Amino acid sequence: MTTEEQILQTATKLFLEKGFAMTSTTEIAKEVGCNQALVHYYFRTKENLFMQVFMQKIRLFITAFTEKSAANEDFFERLERRICAHANMMEQNPNLPFLIMNELILNKERRCMIRDYIVENPMIRNIYYEFDKEIKEEIAKGVIRQIDTLDFLLNVLSLNVFIFVSAPIYTDLLDRTDKEKQAYISHRKEVVVKTLLNSLKP
Repeated sequence: MTTEEQILQTATKLFLEKGFAMTSTTEIAKEVGCNQALVHYYFRTKENLFMQVFMQKIRLFITAFTEKSAANEDFFERLERRICAHANMMEQNPNLPFLIMNELILNKERRCMIRDYIVENPMIRNIYYEFDKEIKEEIAKGVIRQIDTLDFLLNVLSLNVFIFVSAPIYTDLLDRTDKEKQAYISHRKEVVVKTLLNSLKP
């Protein structure tokens, strides 16, 4: 792994753990074991480094919903797998929802950058248009009820995110073990899938 890759990896870990404001390039350099000047050489500013990490995670957040379909799957089976893939991605990055919400709520400039990134990125536009086409085809066949594609995607996002926002609250307030926390997450993932699929039935 190159020094640049080590810096990016370490910055990702620290930004996810502590957020932008509480992470310094000095701390990143110290953990990597390099000179702080190298961090600035590769990324110029902490802001640039953060945006590389942030956009990488935003891409992960969006593309997790693009699981390829098996030939014999019906619409609901495909959708269940995609919803689960999205939830699994967040389970592997449990601090990601906090980072995204915190930065988007507090920083208007970053909100605008995310908007521009989504609007101008052909891959993301294609993901949305393909799913929108699929939704409209299933509506036309009478498989699912009339629903706006964006509304449904926001439902997926909000329900999946809340699993991981609520997990530490559940654990700490009710004094649960890590094993019980994991059982809670697994249960909530099942509930979210059932809720979302049932919401589409005519």
